Amino acid sequence: MELERREDEKNMPAALYRHIWEGDTNDSIENALILAEWFDACIDAHVKLGFDARGAKIAAHDPSDLGPDSKGYCMRHGSVIQRIEEKEDGNVNEGAHWACSLAIEDHATHYTWDNIGMGASLSEQTSKDLEGKQISITGFNSAESPDQPEMIYKPALAEHVKDQQKVKDVFKNKRAQYAFEMRDRVYRTFLAVTQPEIHGYQDPDTLISFSSTMPLLMKLRAEACRIPRKNNRNGLNELYSKEEMKRLFKLSSPNLWDSAVMSLRYQPPVLDRKTVRPPTISPMRRAR
Repeated sequence: MELERREDEKNMPAALYRHIWEGDTNDSIENALILAEWFDACIDAHVKLGFDARGAKIAAHDPSDLGPDSKGYCMRHGSVIQRIEEKEDGNVNEGAHWACSLAIEDHATHYTWDNIGMGASLSEQTSKDLEGKQISITGFNSAESPDQPEMIYKPALAEHVKDQQKVKDVFKNKRAQYAFEMRDRVYRTFLAVTQPEIHGYQDPDTLISFSSTMPLLMKLRAEACRIPRKNNRNGLNELYSKEEMKRLFKLSSPNLWDSAVMSLRYQPPVLDRKTVRPPTISPMRRAR
């Protein structure tokens, strides 16, 4: 038994090993997108690796209506996810008001939300809630084709992906594209934290850190480590829908995880050239 334990400790995912040999709850599932030990390495990774939160503050909201599913909110500052919240009551409109108020409170520079299904009706309300604020707004249509489809995808973990494949040949839709970007960031961070002598310096802009100050951190972890990949007949990377996850795996809607994934899609504000005035030139300079 001891020989078997040592072999499992060496070769098994850490979460599965702890479940079998140490009696812990099983934090992962078969074919999971993100392993528990990867996620754990990302907790306060910005502290462990010595980089600061810098760049845009992206707020993301996963809406839901009345019922058992909660509403999700995430705020990412650069490579650090600093806030994860949920709202368990209220209808879809009340949830959107709640998320917009959090984005304002967080001084977000950009706001996005899942705008398919029940979220499709929130565009006008969201614009009004954030009117006059220095926050750019875009909806996130998870079923749409991937962004930048002609770019070459460079996975952190080259599993099931051949070299020099274009984004359009790797992912079925935006939901899968940004879920795998999160996976890539988590895996790179895991390597940077646990194997620095092998992998050396990693650009912080390609990593992800989950702040330990978030009260719902462990709930986010539970959702992230129970996201299964789905076999696609055309060889594309795809995820199960929320409905499929409930029906096939008895998993509740991962609204915290979906909010975190959506926060990775940053659309810079479009410059309105009509409002840009040419620089003023003084008469003295004009004369010269």
